[in-house]
Amino acid sequence: ISKAHLNAKGTSVKKDVDIKLVNCDATELGKTGSVKVSFTGTTFGGHANELGTAGDTGTAVVVSEASSNLVSFDGTAGAATKLQEGDNTLRYSTWVKKATGGTLKEGDFTAVANFNLTYE
Repeated sequence: ISKAHLNAKGTSVKKDVDIKLVNCDATELGKTGSVKVSFTGTTFGGHANELGTAGDTGTAVVVSEASSNLVSFDGTAGAATKLQEGDNTLRYSTWVKKATGGTLKEGDFTAVANFNLTYE
């Protein structure tokens, strides 16, 4: 990822991230047959939509739902997704940007997020 591009308010190429739910049983889906996903992770500078990276590069990872709403990494659940019998795929997109208030530096970085599924 180009440091100059990120410094100019650019972002990396968006990548798809899918959460695959396999063999969903309609009798076990609850009243509405939907699921909400919440994410947690270390944020950068208190910005709930920016997943902080390890490596001191001043970068952040951003994730969006299929609806284009940004994911919050503070455990707030996103919109409910209606499930169907069998296999289901929850689609997200992710990209890297300069962290708000961050100072970009060259180097390797990593980021870790956890997700929780709440069936309704």
